[in-house]
Amino acid sequence: MDETILFSVHHKQTQKLSITMLAFSLVGNGGLLWTVIGAFLLLDQQRSRYGVYMLAALIFCALANNLLFKSFFERKRPCDTYQSIPLLIKRPIGSSFPSGHAATSFASATALMFMDVRIGLIALFVACVIAFSRLYLFVHYPSDIFMGAVSGTVIALISIQVVRMFFFFLPISYFAVHVPV
Repeated sequence: MDETILFSVHHKQTQKLSITMLAFSLVGNGGLLWTVIGAFLLLDQQRSRYGVYMLAALIFCALANNLLFKSFFERKRPCDTYQSIPLLIKRPIGSSFPSGHAATSFASATALMFMDVRIGLIALFVACVIAFSRLYLFVHYPSDIFMGAVSGTVIALISIQVVRMFFFFLPISYFAVHVPV
């Protein structure tokens, strides 16, 4: 089923859609988009707690996925299995399972849900597009994307509870980064 979905998506590539998917994949690299959003939240005294939630979720997610899950499963990427398929991006290193782009994106969207459901839903939509871009670009199987989304969501929920547990005694304003004007 993984391969059926993967090839079905691959056969529907268009130039305009490819440019869009490249852009979404790029902003998902290393959790770039989400790190920037988290950093901006740290600057806002009223929302700094959510920036901490988001950055903690990103850190725990990156550690769990890259150090534990990927090294444990060591699944070959579709682009490594089917090397005759031309790639639109540089061949990624590391194993395929689970998708780091999906994990960090869903972890961040989950953290943003705690701040504002409407913003969280927008972030969830962006997370879905970023995750889909990795399937579209032929560097992940659908199950990699699915498990990345699941692991990111679960890791975010756990990391938010850890932050709450260890920092419950600090006022919200403690997390705000004070920028001299």
